[in-house]
Amino acid sequence: MNTPIKAERLYITELSEEMAESIHINSLDDDNRRFLPDEVFETVDKARAAISTLKDFYTNNDSPLVYAVALNDGRQIGHVQAVPTPHGWEIGYHIGSTHTGNGYATEAVRAFLIPIMGRLGISRLYGSIHADNAASRRVLEKCGFTLEYQGDGTLFGMSMHICRYAYSIVKTERLLIRPFSPDDWPGLYDYLSQPQVVEFEPYEPYSVEAAKHEAIKRSQDRNFHAVCLKDPFILIGNIYLAERDYNSWELGYVFNSLYWHSGYATEAIRALITQVIKDKPAHRLYALCNPKNERSWRLLERLGFRREGHFKQNVYFKKDDSGNPIWQDTFEYGMLADEWDSLIFRKAYRLKRN
Repeated sequence: MNTPIKAERLYITELSEEMAESIHINSLDDDNRRFLPDEVFETVDKARAAISTLKDFYTNNDSPLVYAVALNDGRQIGHVQAVPTPHGWEIGYHIGSTHTGNGYATEAVRAFLIPIMGRLGISRLYGSIHADNAASRRVLEKCGFTLEYQGDGTLFGMSMHICRYAYSIVKTERLLIRPFSPDDWPGLYDYLSQPQVVEFEPYEPYSVEAAKHEAIKRSQDRNFHAVCLKDPFILIGNIYLAERDYNSWELGYVFNSLYWHSGYATEAIRALITQVIKDKPAHRLYALCNPKNERSWRLLERLGFRREGHFKQNVYFKKDDSGNPIWQDTFEYGMLADEWDSLIFRKAYRLKRN
């Protein structure tokens, strides 16, 4: 993993012994003593000894990986880390009390997630915290983590009431699919403000303010998935994949028109559906689209969906100047999860033979 990792107001870098005093001071605040007792260093010498040990771990992937968080002016204010546990790698973080309340922990964790997961070669990262640590819970939730468990557990060798969160990504050759965060609003605005992108959607082009609200909403909805280019790392669209009755999953998608005709939607949807079928109970997949939206239904057919229905004037999203509904038809496409698995197997077999 290349360091420093730069964010807007701070950067993440490897520990150095020159940081011993600031690490010692930052570790002494009350929250750290309460929630992270094993990360309290009572003296500068103890902090320096810990740094010496932790620096040796940078060369392997089976020990804690701890990095300093510093403001752009060079002041070290805390740390972020990834720690191996029996159930997988866990993220950890701490910002000294003199710098809390400014969003630095959230900014640092967001900047750290993708690089550390790339270094470790993982697609899932956990976060376990004391259930009473409301500030830490907010950080994880703002960064796209999903609460998976709340109840009795063990932290630092002690029994307590815990919350365990998880953050998952899906990677393809060119793309990274991840949860939304509130900071995604500029990328959302870039494509949801385009009339040609939302032509067949049940809403008008977005304003900046609407995009900000939508980014917050999507960061709290695990059915929405942000699709990003790997290089440069920018948001180019989204996939909606939601579980319905009878283990059916509804698919939807919207992509920035600047990236149409590049195969990104096909690549992203294929990878996400494959992952969901692997992880979740799934029997059937389906998608709805306007018959006039030829780009959309041709994409579904390339993915292997079949047209299973044509509903005449069954829905409307807009009204004319007289207030009358503008009715529209709907195509329904579907396939069974078993059929999807068979398609993916055949595709992998063809690639292997070639």
